[in-house]
Amino acid sequence: MPQFFAGAPTDDVERLCRLLDGIPLALELAAGCALAPGRIADRLGGRHGLLPASADGAGKVLAVVRLGHELLAPRERVLLRRLAVFAGAFDAPLAGAVCGDGGILRRAEVPRLLDRLVAARLVTGSYALRGVVKEYAAERLREAGEHDLLRDRHLRAVREAYEECHEGASLARRQPWPERVRHLRRARALGAECRAALGRAVERGEAASGLRLARAAMAMGVLPGRRAGAAAGARGAGGAGRLREGAAGVRARRGGACRGGGGRAAGAGLLVLAGGGLQRGRAGLLRERAVRARPALPGRAGGRGGGRRRPGGAGGGADGAGRPGAAGR
Repeated sequence: MPQFFAGAPTDDVERLCRLLDGIPLALELAAGCALAPGRIADRLGGRHGLLPASADGAGKVLAVVRLGHELLAPRERVLLRRLAVFAGAFDAPLAGAVCGDGGILRRAEVPRLLDRLVAARLVTGSYALRGVVKEYAAERLREAGEHDLLRDRHLRAVREAYEECHEGASLARRQPWPERVRHLRRARALGAECRAALGRAVERGEAASGLRLARAAMAMGVLPGRRAGAAAGARGAGGAGRLREGAAGVRARRGGACRGGGGRAAGAGLLVLAGGGLQRGRAGLLRERAVRARPALPGRAGGRGGGRRRPGGAGGGADGAGRPGAAGR
């Protein structure tokens, strides 16, 4: 029994439990509503209540979510709908960078509003949205017309967070190991956000941001193995093509600065974002470097027309058909 119901009239608690069929999640969400059990039951039931008579278990949980949303302050509602852009768990600094716009919702007040949403049971203590809450908040985000805007902000904020973690964990900086470990743990904890941001980069053709994020994530070991391909979110050739075109534009604007080693690094990053897999991208880059660094074998100096010479003199010890000549017999 949630602590909120302690001391409440037994009849009201029983009525609410019957109304919600004793569903644990529905009761937990109801406990977050700053109302007495009797008043919650009155708002949910009745002719004009939020809970239809034919509602199933999922419908009952959704009705409690709607009630909790109605009881929020205006800025708390704005924050809740914007939190739907996150793919998994997040932290307060990242939430402030994504959801704070300096207007209706200032970045500095996001942590306090987050605590209010946690108290309302709409956000978990580990800063994540439950499935039904996230679906409801995502609908409100689309209705507000902020879905694309928030996804672009998410990409930018996640890229900056990973670059900060990469710099903070770098061995080039003199700082205590606990500080480096803190950056490493944050990068690992935000892995779902990294993969969602890479998917957005592919979708929008944001090659520069995508490559910068991929580089930092690769260095932090956030995208191990072949899961990097699925993490990038490139499900078709269209997204990969747009990203390659964007990368070509970046290289052109830099006046060819990405040629040579830089171009190969960009190709490896594009392979990650296009769904090829991080390890395969690394392996391909290493193979290409090894081939270019391999010394030329004797007889290859003549270019494409100069094949390997066979023993036996200028003619290779063979006649025109390639069979051993008389001197070689």
